[in-house]
Amino acid sequence: MSYDVTIRRQELAALVDLKGRPEDVAAAVAWTALPLPDLPNSCTRAGDRELYWVGPDQWILRAPLASEAGLVRQVQDTDAAQRLSVVQVSDVYAFFGVFGPDAAEILAVASPLDIHPSVFPQNGVTFTDAFGLKTLVIRRADGFELAVERSFAEMAADYLQRVAAVSLDPA
Repeated sequence: MSYDVTIRRQELAALVDLKGRPEDVAAAVAWTALPLPDLPNSCTRAGDRELYWVGPDQWILRAPLASEAGLVRQVQDTDAAQRLSVVQVSDVYAFFGVFGPDAAEILAVASPLDIHPSVFPQNGVTFTDAFGLKTLVIRRADGFELAVERSFAEMAADYLQRVAAVSLDPA
């Protein structure tokens, strides 16, 4: 069976893993105009930046790769950064976009994650298991992004292509 989807390897992004108290994270990213997400496993967006709440005291700040050096520096230059773990993780993850009318079908094969909008809303972001790999899943308007540890990128690409019965679009 073939699905109506496009699967595309995404370009690298600047990623900063933040661990600590919510008020310290809010202070460290205040300059981005990103408020903290209201609910666990959700995100906020401001321009080309996103903030993912992925654990009780863990957030991931994402921005275009070109802003990586400034992003890390600005977070580390805040007073709140002294009370946080601030780790640049841009090269840790490989992202794949799964877009199109059947994107949910691909995710249903890959992962046990319940993606019904009532439990995984438009701003949903969470870590789950996909193809036996720890995977960050981000809901997008036209599908999903999946991020796996970079060392498993080729394996994840192969699995996605096999499930979807489509060719992987280049980034």
